[in-house]
Formats: sequence, structure tokens, C-alpha cells
Amino acid sequence: MSALDVRNGETLVAEILASPLDATRNRFAISIRERRALLAIADLIAGGLGCLVAYLILRPPHMPNISIVDPGLYAVAWVIGLFLVNGYAFEIPSSRAQSAIAVIKATPFAGLAGVLAFFFDPYVMTRPLIVVSTLIGAAFLIAMRVTVARLLLHESLAVRAVLLGRTEPNSLIVQTLQASKFECRIVARIIGPTDTDSNRKQLIDAVRELFASQSADELIITSNDLRVLPGLV
Repeated sequence: MSALDVRNGETLVAEILASPLDATRNRFAISIRERRALLAIADLIAGGLGCLVAYLILRPPHMPNISIVDPGLYAVAWVIGLFLVNGYAFEIPSSRAQSAIAVIKATPFAGLAGVLAFFFDPYVMTRPLIVVSTLIGAAFLIAMRVTVARLLLHESLAVRAVLLGRTEPNSLIVQTLQASKFECRIVARIIGPTDTDSNRKQLIDAVRELFASQSADELIITSNDLRVLPGLV
């Protein structure tokens, strides 16, 4: 941690929290919503693939070809189920245990999708195929979420943010930022008052300087009155 600038004694303090080389590295930052969307797409693929693999394993010679509707129903059911059981919470996929538990909780929804698929293809979606499709889909989802999905946690994909406030952030804010460090990385912080025009100008100049030097993507404001500060937007 190195001080970037301290003006007028302790009037305004701006600090860089990241390595100077980080701002110059190639990055492809993705937002929290984009991260959730990518995870949902991976869940769709894994869930549908589980149904197809189960069909290939159990298919007897006389069984008709499976319709695209059947794995599609499984794929959608997995995503809906994971959404309902909070399978896209902020601690996923950083927590392997929570990722696996979410899949287990969503398993009944996939089973119901198999029952629904039976009415579309009663000669294909037999009871053994429904059970095996659900189990293989769950295994694929857990394996994907505890391995491949964790690539989304790479620091190069995290949004770079500058923390701005009138005072030091409280413990709750610090804990929240720490929990979401894989999605939003605080690269600098600015603490300073806004009671005079001079202080407000210094603060805005510091924000612009740090945004440019640290290649920041977002500004996190911890003091509500700063949200309406003229020139900040």
C-alpha cells in the first residue's frame, strides 16, 4: 500500500492498493451480471449434456432417437432450479462446497423436467433414463462448477474499482468487499471531506487521476452525500 497523494495535511488522502504493473496488464473485466450469465450458460450445457450422455449409455437398439426437446428441458430446468435455490449467489463459484450444495438442492427440479419430458417422448424418456439423466447431469454440473467455472475468478476478469468516501469504511463494508474480491477488486481509495469548493475540486481531481492511472471500471461510494456531488458523475 503506497500513498499517492496527501494534500493539505490530512484533508484528502488517496492511496493505491494495487501493484503499479496491474493497470498496464491486458484485462477483460466482466461485471457480476455477465459472470452470472456465463455460469448459467455453462449450467445449460452441462445439464443438457447429462441427458444426452445418459441416452447414449442406456439406449437399446430399438429405442427411437432422442428429441432435442428432452435435453433442452433438462438444461432449462437445471438453470431454473439453481436460480430458485440461490445457486447464483455471490459466493458461487468461489466456494466449492456451496456450488455443490446448490446443485444437489436443484436436483428435484431436473427430475421433474424428466417427468415432463416423458409426456413429449414416452418411448424415449423411460424411468431409467430420467433417473440416470438427472444423476449424470448433477455430476456434470458439480464437476463444472468446482473446476472450469472457477476460471471466472481470475483476477484479470475482476472489475477494477476505486473506493470513495468521506471517512474510512466501516467493518460491514470492508467484509462485503472482501467477500466479493474475485468480482470487484478495489485498486485505490480516496478519503476526504467536501465541505468547501476547494475540497470538492480536489476530490474530483483525485478520482479522475486514479481512474486514468489505474484503469478503473467503477466507482464505489461509501458516503451517501457524495452520490450527488456536482461533477462526480
